[in-house]
Amino acid sequence: MGAVLYLDTSNSFSPSRIAHILDELPISLIKEPKDMRLKRVMSSIICESVFDIFALFEVLDRLEVSLNCKVTNGSNKICLLIIDSVSSLLAPIIGGKNSQGRSMMISVAMILKKLAHKHNLSVLVTNHMVAGNGAPKPALGESWKAAPHIRLMISRDRGSNICTATTLKHTLLACGRHMKFQFLPS
Repeated sequence: MGAVLYLDTSNSFSPSRIAHILDELPISLIKEPKDMRLKRVMSSIICESVFDIFALFEVLDRLEVSLNCKVTNGSNKICLLIIDSVSSLLAPIIGGKNSQGRSMMISVAMILKKLAHKHNLSVLVTNHMVAGNGAPKPALGESWKAAPHIRLMISRDRGSNICTATTLKHTLLACGRHMKFQFLPS
């Protein structure tokens, strides 16, 4: 199928979390033993720690070189890039009177879009929410809103394991659609 590149900005990646997710999949869909399935899935995930914007640029540059090489030699390529969380890398350099942070944010967005388009790569970035005038707002503000093709807001009801995913921006679906889902205790 392909590989996943997970860029971890907060040391939150954990093989035990992946095992828990796999354990929650319906058994009827899986025809292999748990340990073999976990080993196969973990072997397709490449996790890199990234703690500042310059390290992100370096990893994205290496990724582009790698994708260009993989296309020509036909080997298994990265199909999904996850940046968890892009706001932890960009928030420290945005704001104030320094416009350099905003231009770096726009550069990240342009690089991600170019990688997605040129290499048929799916890109998932997380952005945390901050309080603002009584309603939660994306931490990266208005400038980031135009960057993704699809924006979802996932929220959890206080004191429960019920969550809501709301479509904020989509190229094909109407905005404002939402779906509730539940995290089951393990």
